[in-house]
Amino acid sequence: MSRLVLVAVVLLALLALVTMVAGCPRTPAPPPLPVNPNLPNAVPATPGTESPDATTVTPTAPTGEMGKIVAAHEKVLNYNVTIKIGDKTVMKAAVKAEAGKPSVVRATTSSGYILVLRAEQAQYLLNTSKETATKQALGKQGKGYLGKLISPMALAAKNPIISDDKLGQVECWRLDWTDDKGTQVQMWMDKKNGLPQKATHGQVVTMYTHEKIDQLPESVFTMPTGYEVKEITVPATTGTAATPPATHATGTTAAPPPPSQPAPAEAGETSPAPALTPAH
Repeated sequence: MSRLVLVAVVLLALLALVTMVAGCPRTPAPPPLPVNPNLPNAVPATPGTESPDATTVTPTAPTGEMGKIVAAHEKVLNYNVTIKIGDKTVMKAAVKAEAGKPSVVRATTSSGYILVLRAEQAQYLLNTSKETATKQALGKQGKGYLGKLISPMALAAKNPIISDDKLGQVECWRLDWTDDKGTQVQMWMDKKNGLPQKATHGQVVTMYTHEKIDQLPESVFTMPTGYEVKEITVPATTGTAATPPATHATGTTAAPPPPSQPAPAEAGETSPAPALTPAH
């Protein structure tokens, strides 16, 4: 009798255990990792490292036709560029590039020329008649020059539709996309070098002319020796020049341009560059 009672107790205990396990709620599967659809070949953020809005991703290099555009663009070392919007010239400068990004921009001014150095986040205003230069932190004018130069990597983030096209006699990639305001945008990129040829933004037409591609000497992008350089500091709290500005003379170590190539003329510019505002 006692053996039957023991067996019954064991069976009841097993039944209770099975019932308890079956009734436990299952842990839901984790949600998929966040991916930003606006980036090419986006890699999901590692859990615990995403930003508060859970949209941080690590972009990879573009592939396909966009990868070809980026690769062609990154091979270009320097060039002269003229940018026109309608009939108005908005930029005329010499550009030195590294890995597809402008590292130095040089443009003429009424008194000489300006050198914009991306790595230093600085701009130098040179007065060629007085052989003086003013150095200051990268400002509106310098950012405007850099902002008007096209970055294929930035274009890749717009997920454009890419097709083959021809602009005059130039074989091009044509990129089509819609901006965040719903305006249609088109851009033509030269297949030889990945440089932009034309862009339309709604009714606005921008034309790009590139000359002396990979033919400019390094002297175009370096400070000539013998110039007196004054550095102007800008207070971080105001964002405007100090009153009076704090200045001090510094020396330069860059190689001078060859005697046969005066510094202001080598970039191939013939008119002063207008003051530009940063591109948005």
